[in-house]
This record gives sequence, C-alpha cells and structure tokens, in this order.
Amino acid sequence: MATATPQTNTQTFELLIALACVAAGTFMIQRSWRLPQSEWSGNAGGAPVGSLRWEKGGVRFRGEGSLAWRDLPELDKITVSRGDTIFTGEDGVAELALKDGTTAQLQPNTLIVIEVPPESRGTNAPPVLKIESGGVEIKFALGATKTKIVSRGREITIEPTRTKASRVSLKVDPKSSLQITPTEGSISVASANSAPIAVEHGQAVEVQADEAPKAVELSATQLQPVSGGTLVLLPHAPVRFEWETRGTASDLILKVDDQKFEIAAGRSTAEVALPAGNHQWQLAKPSGESLSSRRSFRIRIVEIPKLLGPVDSAKIQNAHDEPQAMTLSWEKPDESDRVAVEWGLQGNDGSLSRIETPDTAFSLSTGAGSYRWRAQNVVSGVKSDWTPWRSFQVIAAPKPAAVQPVIEEAVPSVAIAPIPEATPSPIAVVPPVTPMVTKEPEVVAKPVPPKVKILKPVEATPIAKSLAAPSLKPIITTTRLGEFVTPSHLTIPLRWAPVANATEYFVQVLTLKNTSFKTLTVKEPKFDLVLADSRYSTLAYRVTARGPGLPEGRSKAYAIKIEWVAPEIVIPDDQSLFVENASLHLIWTKTALAKAYAVEISRTADFGSTIEDETTPNNLFTFRPSDPGTYFWRVQGVYVNKRSPWSKIRSFIIK
Repeated sequence: MATATPQTNTQTFELLIALACVAAGTFMIQRSWRLPQSEWSGNAGGAPVGSLRWEKGGVRFRGEGSLAWRDLPELDKITVSRGDTIFTGEDGVAELALKDGTTAQLQPNTLIVIEVPPESRGTNAPPVLKIESGGVEIKFALGATKTKIVSRGREITIEPTRTKASRVSLKVDPKSSLQITPTEGSISVASANSAPIAVEHGQAVEVQADEAPKAVELSATQLQPVSGGTLVLLPHAPVRFEWETRGTASDLILKVDDQKFEIAAGRSTAEVALPAGNHQWQLAKPSGESLSSRRSFRIRIVEIPKLLGPVDSAKIQNAHDEPQAMTLSWEKPDESDRVAVEWGLQGNDGSLSRIETPDTAFSLSTGAGSYRWRAQNVVSGVKSDWTPWRSFQVIAAPKPAAVQPVIEEAVPSVAIAPIPEATPSPIAVVPPVTPMVTKEPEVVAKPVPPKVKILKPVEATPIAKSLAAPSLKPIITTTRLGEFVTPSHLTIPLRWAPVANATEYFVQVLTLKNTSFKTLTVKEPKFDLVLADSRYSTLAYRVTARGPGLPEGRSKAYAIKIEWVAPEIVIPDDQSLFVENASLHLIWTKTALAKAYAVEISRTADFGSTIEDETTPNNLFTFRPSDPGTYFWRVQGVYVNKRSPWSKIRSFIIK
C-alpha cells in the first residue's frame, strides 16, 4: 500500500503566512491613509518649516518616509516639514509659506522637495527648495535672508534686495536649464563656484549644469497666427496675435504689414483689426532689430449674402392650378464656400426647409400661400449671421368662369285654313260680281319644344412672342492694371442696350461646363463682374429682360475671355550701366490676381542657363552681381493654376 506524501500541513502553513502578509500590507496601507495630523503633515521628520495652502486644481502631498500621496483638500492648509514633497497637477496651484515670511507659489506641473541641510537643523535658517520640474514664483519678504535653490544638480543662492520686497520667477525648461527672472525689485544670483551677479527687474539669467549664471538675451517665439495659416473671421472681428518671450523683459514692436504697434514689456498677446486678404507679421525690438522672421497668413471674412430675388413682399400669380416654380437668388460674397438657405410658410417655424449650396440660386415648387426665406454664408465651417427674413406670396390661379348655355329660338309651325270655292247663281242674267274681300287667315302657333345648343369654348390661337432679348457682345479683358483692375481684383464691366419697358435684368455668368458661376438681378442695363482669383480664363454671360407685360426674352450666351498678360518691366532701362558689386533693384508692374512673380537672370539672351531663378510675392527683386559683363532678365506672373507669358527681355551691363 502506497504511503501518502505529507503535503497538507505544509500547504496550510504557507497559506497562513500569505494571509498574514496580506493583513500586514492592508494595515500599512490603511495606516498611511489614516495618519494622525502631526505625522501626516511631516512633523515626524523634524520641526515644521512652514505651511502649504491649496489655491486651485489638483495638489498632492507626501510626507517624508510615507508611501502614499495625499490629495490636499480644497481651501485646506497644512504644516510642512523637512523632506516633504509637493506636486501640482495640470491645473494645480498651491502656496508654500516659509517661517521667514517668504512665499513660493507653485505653478501647474511642478514637483518640489523641501530639504534642510544637516548643518542648518535646529536653526532658523530657511530650507532648501529642490525644484525637480515646473515653475515657482518666490516673493521675498522685506529683510528676508538668502534662499537656496537646487535644480537638476545645480545649487543656486538667491539673495533679495534688503531695502524693498522682491519677487522672482524660476522655471525649469525642457532643456534642463534654470531660468531666473525678477518680476519685482532686484536680486543677486550665485552658484556654488561663481561670484554673485546682480539681476535687475526685467532682466533674466540662465543657469546650465556646471556653468555660472549668465544673462539671457531677449528672444521671441511666434505662436499665432501660424505661418501659411488661414483665419476665418466674422466682420469686424480682430486678429489675435500670440507669442512667447524669453530672456530680459523689454518693450516690443509688433509689425503687421506696414503698421507698427508698441507692446509693453510682459505682454504676450495683441489684437488688430485687419481686412480680408494676405498679411505678414513680425516681432522686433524698439530699436528695430528683428526678433523673429516674417510670417504670412490669410484672412477670410464671413460676410452676409445679399438677397436678390424675389423682392420682399413680392406677389406671384400662379398661372396654372399646379405648384408654382420659384427661384430664390442671392449674391454670394467673395469669400464663400457655401450658402445656407432656409424657407417655409409664414408662421410655421417648425416646418422650415434648409439646404446648403455653392451656387447663387435655388429653385423650388410651392403651392398657394405666404412664404418667407433667408440665407447665411458658410466659410470653412464658420457661419455668418442670417440675412433678415424676406417674404413672398403665391396667389392661386383664378377659377375659370362657368359657360352659360345659349338658347336658339325655333320658328313656330303655322296651320292655314283653306279658302272656300264660290257657288254659281241660278239666274240667267248674272249681275256683276262684286269682289269679295276676305281676311287674312289667323295663324295658330302650335307649341314646339325649344332647341338647346351648348357652345364649346373657342381655343385662343397662340400669338408669337416678340422676344425682348438684350443685345450682348463678346468681351475680352486683360489682367493689366487700370480703371477696373487692381492687384487683388479683376473687374469686368458688363454692358448692354436697355430694353423698352424692362424694369429689371436677370444676369447669369456661366462656366465652360454651363454651370452657374454667379447670378443676380439688376435694375440698370449694366453689371460689374468682380473676380478675386484666377480659376477661370473663360466664362460666359447672358441676360434676361423682365417687366410688366413684357414677354420674357433671354439673350444668347456670349464669351468673357481673360488674357493673363505679362508684367511690364519698369526699371532699370534696357542696357543700363552699373558698377561692380552694386545692388540692383529690378522693378516691374503688378498684374491682377497674381500670387507671386517668377524672375530669371541669365548671362545669355536665350536663358539656356540661369544664375537667378526666384519667386517673390512683390514686384521688386534685389540682385547683387559679382562679375562684370552683360546680364539678361525677365519676369512672369504666377497664379494659382497658371502662369502668364514672360515679359520682354531686358539687359544691364556691369563694369
């Protein structure tokens, strides 16, 4: 018979040991979370050095030797001692008050340890603040003594001015350097192996590992608007500029295009009202020295659309007993992705219909009733205000009058009695016969039922319309600047002869794909078409004349052709002479809608090879030739999706 292995007692013993360990761990965890106030605040490590007060957000605290972190309750204040550790979260702020009256405000994401050197224990010497990360703003009380700071292995001594209170900001940046900036008063800063240096209000010093403190030059980092970005703004909304400065505090100059704005030291934002279009901004010192590069950005203004037709309170007669076809039209702003339109019956807000369209007109069918509609502009998800409501009324078609039967009277049948014959007399002699006068026989009318005839409605013969179509002609325009052409807009005047009795003209501008580019209604026989980009080289337009009693006549579509002309060279004159190493300014005329200009400079007239091939947003290029000889140059306009022809070739000579 096999002998059983004695495992039961051993397993039971191991289980008891495990349970005892769990119980001991539980006791220690509970103890660390239920410490008495004196031990929880760190007093077990030595005499108190100050107090910690919650200000906002998450603040955590851990006493020396404790395993657990404790959340500092809101609005609470506790005593802190040597070896205590404090941590603030992403939104946490706390104030550490030391016994000598010095306070340290801990900014978010800050970790510090309160240390007291062995030689200072039992004295009134202030503790050492060991800053592991984040930022601290220290306010020294009047007459406060030196304060030691330790950060990433660097020991710094800060001594405030004795004559007045001082405030200093300390920040540990990601590069592991410690930046010290007095925000009030002045201080002296010394490291373990360097002499103290004086730091005045507004100046800044930086301490790297194993290096003496050194002054930090003012620098700036641009934050908003970003380079090449686009801002979508409502009308009259300002542009907000944001930046960060580092080093010695100083006033700044904010340059926006050709404008300059003075910024007081310490400020890091500014707001400027700007129009739609392309802009540049830069930061500089008051002396004019640049602190940052130029950044370009674009502004798109979300304007409210302009409603065109139907006019407000219009009444539309329905010609047939069917839904009335209606066209709602508007003038789309220059900056627009889509237009949102809402419409519905008057007084019934719960049944409004809505569409968003890139077009400038929308057709719908409506029955008789009173309606209202409005529109708003949408640019990159930003919506303008709604236009005021417009109303119109669709009047039902009149019912046709009832046709009355026409009764034709029948001629009555007449019965006539026969005339009796005369009897001869028996007397031989016959006297003269007197003529007998007889009466007209009476006519007796027999009743006859009337004949009824229903007349059919007579169909009207169609009358040929004499179409009142406006007379148009093709248009050819160029991008050369002039009365209707500016660098940012190309204005094409559309004109036609007026039509008699016309009260308005419906204008349609079409693309080559026969899609609507722009539609609107005008009162006069003219319209200025404004283009703000170079997407189209050819468009078409047609016009419909409208008026009371005027047969609607629509013209044929005629082409609008745009010629993207080359810039014209202004200076220098052809074959001009210059000395060696001179700075030459090559200037040419701007052309409408050009985003930039391409400049080529070559030593040969055929431009087989070039020594300069640059693109610039301005109509100026500076060239510094280093070798004598003849140079040739030319320029062309650069558009979103095309380029103009090259300009005429000009030359200059370097002696």
